[in-house]
Amino acid sequence: MKPRLQDIAAILGISVSQVSRALANKNGVAPEIRNAVIAEARRRGYRNDSGRHCRTVAIVFSDISQNTIVPLEKLRKRFKRKKYRVLCLFPESSCFLNDYMVDNVIAFNLLPAHRAALQNVCKKQGVELTDFPNQNFDNEPDG
Repeated sequence: MKPRLQDIAAILGISVSQVSRALANKNGVAPEIRNAVIAEARRRGYRNDSGRHCRTVAIVFSDISQNTIVPLEKLRKRFKRKKYRVLCLFPESSCFLNDYMVDNVIAFNLLPAHRAALQNVCKKQGVELTDFPNQNFDNEPDG
């Protein structure tokens, strides 16, 4: 059976709204509760497939230069139009992925060592890692 917010709330003894706010990284949730919710959601394989909630994609990139800023911004805007929450991170900041329930991670022009480290983070979280420019937007769900 697919895990639900109600299941996570019951296990942790908190309200469904607290679980929802924690997973959406909204204010009003204590850090220890947020961490417990995210950990339980990962343990149960929770994924937000509801059209009522915002999906989250993380774009991890190595540098900002004239050659990368335009395609990076186009990529970010495409996901925003599809109502995704977009996290833009440097490889050194990929530890922040532990604080969010991301639906997909995109490696944007990463060095092989950075990509390998990011792949390990994604594997631990059970999140798909996609390389840009191989991202196929036509097959993306409309969130």
